[in-house]
Amino acid sequence: TLSETLLILISIAGVVLVFLIPPLQVAGRENLPARGPCLVLFNHYHRPGFGAWWLAFALAAAAPARMRFIMTAELTYPGAWYGFLMRPLSRLGLRRLAGIYGFTLMPPMPPRPDEVEARARAVRSALRLIRAEPDLWLGLAPEGGDSAGGSLAQPPSGAGRFIELLAG
Repeated sequence: TLSETLLILISIAGVVLVFLIPPLQVAGRENLPARGPCLVLFNHYHRPGFGAWWLAFALAAAAPARMRFIMTAELTYPGAWYGFLMRPLSRLGLRRLAGIYGFTLMPPMPPRPDEVEARARAVRSALRLIRAEPDLWLGLAPEGGDSAGGSLAQPPSGAGRFIELLAG
């Protein structure tokens, strides 16, 4: 079932984080609500040796409730010669991952004009999810991708409205 799968994700996150050096530290745990709903916004931070997926693992392990994520439907590999091969492979892998853990897939950033309908479907899917599971914790990195130098990035147009819909 989906509940069992989410428990497995939390367990996997806990096991994987055992190997994180330096170890995960959660500051301000007392400020986390004891139960949902909760919208967790985080920076899509990365640097060599630390991928953004570690943040999702850490959040899932630290959350006191079940947590799902809105994640990209494709890794884009901008400027990389191997992108033509890796983009379709990443779509397959991420679709499978989302299906296993109940994540919502969103077309990648920056927005591409031919994906307007797919993006709208993803927004509707996320809204259905939070209506169906009122105590759900939902994770989202609003800038939707890696920024140069691991710094904070300006979220794309429409991210604020999407967050407002989710928070409502």
